[in-house]
Amino acid sequence: MNTNKKRLTILTQPEIQDYFGLPRFTLEEREYYFTLSDTEHQIISQDWSVNSRVNFILMLGYFKSRKIFFTYTLEGVITDISYILACHFPDHSAANIKVPGKTTRIQLQRLICQHLNYQRYGSVMAEQLAELAARVVKRSANPGFILRALLSHLNKNQIITPAYSTQLKKALRDFSYTEIVRESTWVKQLSPLYEFACQWLPSLCISNESIRYYATLIEYYSVYKLRRFDPLIAYFYLLCYTYHRTHVINDNLVEAFIGHVRQYEEAAKLFAKDMVYKRKSQANEDIKATGKILGFFLNPDITDNVSFGEIRAKAFQVLNREKMEIVTLFIGSSGFDEEEFHWQHLETLSAAFKKNLRQIIRVLDFSSHTDESGLLEAAIFVQTCLRDGKILRRIPDKDFPVNFLTKSLQKYLYSREKSPQLIPDRYEFAVYRMLKIAFESGDIFNQNTTKYRSFTDDLIPMNRWKADKQNVLNDLDLPVLQRPISQTLQELKDELEEKLKHVNQRIINRKNKDVKFNNYRKGRTVNWTLPYKKEEDEDNHHFYHLVPTISITNLLSYVDKKTGFLAGFNHVLGRYTKGNQDKKSLIACIIALGTNMSLGRMGEISDISHQVLQTTYQNFFRLETLRESNDIVANATAKLSIFRHYDIEPDVIHSSSDGQRFETQRNTANARYAPKYFGLKKGISALTLVGNHVPINAKVIGTHEHESYFVFDLLYNNTTEIDPDRHSVDTHGTNQVNFWILYAFGYQFAPRYKNFPTKTEGIIGFEPTGKYSEEFLIKPIRKVNEERIIEEWPNIQHIMASLGQKETTQSSIVRKLSSYARQNKTKKALWELDNIIRSIYMLQTADKP
Repeated sequence: MNTNKKRLTILTQPEIQDYFGLPRFTLEEREYYFTLSDTEHQIISQDWSVNSRVNFILMLGYFKSRKIFFTYTLEGVITDISYILACHFPDHSAANIKVPGKTTRIQLQRLICQHLNYQRYGSVMAEQLAELAARVVKRSANPGFILRALLSHLNKNQIITPAYSTQLKKALRDFSYTEIVRESTWVKQLSPLYEFACQWLPSLCISNESIRYYATLIEYYSVYKLRRFDPLIAYFYLLCYTYHRTHVINDNLVEAFIGHVRQYEEAAKLFAKDMVYKRKSQANEDIKATGKILGFFLNPDITDNVSFGEIRAKAFQVLNREKMEIVTLFIGSSGFDEEEFHWQHLETLSAAFKKNLRQIIRVLDFSSHTDESGLLEAAIFVQTCLRDGKILRRIPDKDFPVNFLTKSLQKYLYSREKSPQLIPDRYEFAVYRMLKIAFESGDIFNQNTTKYRSFTDDLIPMNRWKADKQNVLNDLDLPVLQRPISQTLQELKDELEEKLKHVNQRIINRKNKDVKFNNYRKGRTVNWTLPYKKEEDEDNHHFYHLVPTISITNLLSYVDKKTGFLAGFNHVLGRYTKGNQDKKSLIACIIALGTNMSLGRMGEISDISHQVLQTTYQNFFRLETLRESNDIVANATAKLSIFRHYDIEPDVIHSSSDGQRFETQRNTANARYAPKYFGLKKGISALTLVGNHVPINAKVIGTHEHESYFVFDLLYNNTTEIDPDRHSVDTHGTNQVNFWILYAFGYQFAPRYKNFPTKTEGIIGFEPTGKYSEEFLIKPIRKVNEERIIEEWPNIQHIMASLGQKETTQSSIVRKLSSYARQNKTKKALWELDNIIRSIYMLQTADKP
């Protein structure tokens, strides 16, 4: 669903283009708008590059036409650039012109505003427009008439025209201050409706998935159409939207909070390491001078009558006081305190973190079921102060809650004086840092979110679980959850212990030719390895050179003829619609989006108008329809005889998942900075699940999110007829629970480890370690804690059943189960089960790699 779809149907698509779209000039219009006055010639006669001059003229012409600043691509304005070059810079080619970066673009916009005496749109003008609209509506309620009156008022007062969009429906672009303020404002405005929705919607007994569906209908219908509905239906849709949108906004705010805290922490960490390095380097240089100072004590010309003050003065002539302190710390056992530098830098960042984080803290709610009462008290204390407008610096130290602070942390939050004073800025960030950790671990949560709510809220409600446990387990039809855990443990014990003996005996008898080791004697080895198959040549097989080249349009038409995959794109309103599916428009949209070409650009180069493409996109393109169409193609491929030739083993479908990084052209909530992949730009990670050779599921995540949280999510929510038996990932796809979860749901987890021998050092067994032969190459490091597993089995059943019932996204549960931040008894029992399955897999792989 298009999240940027406009809330009000005020203008038609052609009118939106005329008022707010990038200008499409005729030759006469280019002559008019790109002709410069004497003053404008003087502006560009500065020491500018030709690229900056061309973009200035382009932006100036567009602004004179629409009173709007546009973000454009080179392909979209190439005709205008060619005209500007021909008129003003005939010796230069368009091939050397580039779109300016953000900093340059903003500087050029400021120059244009100063030159034409225009001002930015702000809150004061917003209030004036609201008052004007209230007066104009008395003369005419026509939305177009009101809009044109507002635009006229803006032009008269020389104010830049704001964008044609509605904030509530607009997806979060990034975690900038402006976006955070906008989201925080909506939380407060939606609060009364949301509280009512929380009380009323549960009485309807509808699922969260149904609430989400009804919420998406608000994206489709205009206000005019909603008002034609039965009022109760319209209110129902609006309440669903309010409920769903509030959860999305709160998720975004918590993500923004965690992201900003992580950013400040990383900046302080780098600063601290750099300072320690500089101090050590300087101390290494200055330590040579200490020899001269020590020489004073051995100099026979200095008598005992010379005062220590005189000697100290001479010492400071050799090495000044500041350098002397650094050298003293360097020589002393304590060394340089890197953590102190860390907090010093955080203190310098106080203006930045206060600006960004306080906006979030003011609107978030905190809850906890654990012993985090000290941190919760501190968080609520800071929040209350911010809401009441109190200044932390003016609050007495005794009023600050400090029970959550460890002794090691308190050392850096108080000044180093005879009477230590609490440093408010450091205290405030300490609360934020601890909150970040607690949010990630689930110790502190927000009930108004989806990802960061209480772990118990992710599970099947306890009253329903207790009353209907057996029926739920029967519906899931998972044998491992239905039989007694003692029986499962006995079966796992028999298998694991047998493999420990069998695999090691084959290694000792030299029957396992794949194990290569050095200096092996009585179970002691310096090194051993398993063979790794070299990657084959990635060049295409010569067979593919024989296949003729055809257009993408013909390919899609052929695939639809054979599979009917375009039928998967159904209208958002289902059968209650007069719109008919146009295959030509659908294929045009698929190509435009799949090749990263905009719908506007496709409308320019094809015989289908932009308005038709936009309508097709809004009516037929959603996550559900994309998945349905992909399933049709995947299922048809699986029925081909060649499909089973891709089996690695007979009758075994082997799947794998991995993330691929893509740079984003626009800011989204998922886009993150990752210098390793994108340099100074942002990007996302696209996870793809492939069964044999067919892509069967996919998910877009942020580069900051761990791929292992989504392995089960991808497999279990695979809606194709291709059902994998074994699943592989790289190291990024492993965590503390995936072996057990996939085993319980009937999959074999087979990750690819880079250093396999090292990983075998962590296997466990059901017997005390002393009972295993010293000759064993692969030995357990400890005994399985069966009592813990048996004790926590009812809770484990509850968690596994919740995963199967899809009470929430599986990735949310897996993320909390995988967290190291807090290890309760149930989580430890799950990890123990995971270690058993992992140990069996490691032994199987060592025996038959």
